[in-house]
Amino acid sequence: MSTVSVYGFRNRINGKMNIGVKSADGEDMLTYITSLNDEEFWEDYSKGLMEKSILFIGESKHEDLAKTIEWFALKYGISTKPEKFYLKKNNAHCVDEKLLTKKIKEIVIDYINGGPGIDIPDAYAEDKTSIGGAQFMWHQISENTEPRKQASVYYGPQYDSSTYENDLEGLDVTDTSYDEVAKLIRDGNIVTMFQGRSEGGPRALGNRSILFDPTIKDGKDIVNAVKRREWFRPFACSIKQDQVNDWFDLAGREETPHMMYAVKCLPGVEEKIPSVIHVDGTCRIQTVTPEQNEHYYNLIDAFEKLSEVPILFNTSFNLGGDPLVETIEDAVLTLRKSDIEYMYLPEIQKLVYVPN
Repeated sequence: MSTVSVYGFRNRINGKMNIGVKSADGEDMLTYITSLNDEEFWEDYSKGLMEKSILFIGESKHEDLAKTIEWFALKYGISTKPEKFYLKKNNAHCVDEKLLTKKIKEIVIDYINGGPGIDIPDAYAEDKTSIGGAQFMWHQISENTEPRKQASVYYGPQYDSSTYENDLEGLDVTDTSYDEVAKLIRDGNIVTMFQGRSEGGPRALGNRSILFDPTIKDGKDIVNAVKRREWFRPFACSIKQDQVNDWFDLAGREETPHMMYAVKCLPGVEEKIPSVIHVDGTCRIQTVTPEQNEHYYNLIDAFEKLSEVPILFNTSFNLGGDPLVETIEDAVLTLRKSDIEYMYLPEIQKLVYVPN
């Protein structure tokens, strides 16, 4: 067991709170500035309570770090009441989203039940800063205060699918179909999918995805090993939008097309799709319609015909430590240096096989 401690001090320059985390041996593991301005926090801080170490059992300091920051956010970033969570005022951006993505989303989806509407944008870190700035200026100049829903998050360059095969010379490339690819996945194969413009934000939505069968019990361990990620990291799933309420509790929402919320699965669901349900009974889901992503929807539909499950295990098309693939060359390189053997190109209905 290792020890990590959260400590804090007021930044005299900007008046905000600097939060840091130290390991037992005194190593600075993380320092960042928050926008905390909360009476409860300052009361605890003045009493020295923030100097207390927080103990969590984990295999590495990084696991302890993640758990500690989650604890900090839950205690000082929100307050709780029976059957309801709500964000404390001024604390909507109190922590680094990359460390708290899943839990904060779970909290916010509960918050929707009992409070005014709150929405999380499709990308909410450095990659959204410029877009958020542009949106802010547009609202200021136009004096239009009406919220606008994001229709698409496929921000990447558009590639000419007719040229894909130019970059696949020497590889095993065959004609295929939705049904054949669904059968590959159902047979326990990991299949990547590359199409169209890449996704904006920190996740894959069917254009740069690694796909797997969610019904396989140890699927999380299999894919984590192949992606070279930590064993404990959970996975998301994609589901046909018209059936989502049969599998998950969206707390009043009808869809979550950008995979921005972790939601509770309904009773009996965990046994059906164990590889994508987290230990707390939640899953970060993407709802899919034919209008949003026709090829992906058709593949999920084909998988449902084989499995009676309208869901695919979906994770980003990359290996641990690598960015998401952008080009077809990136995709082939990822297959070559991994144990993944299949890539599906739905725009031209081709299957690429790279034996490993």
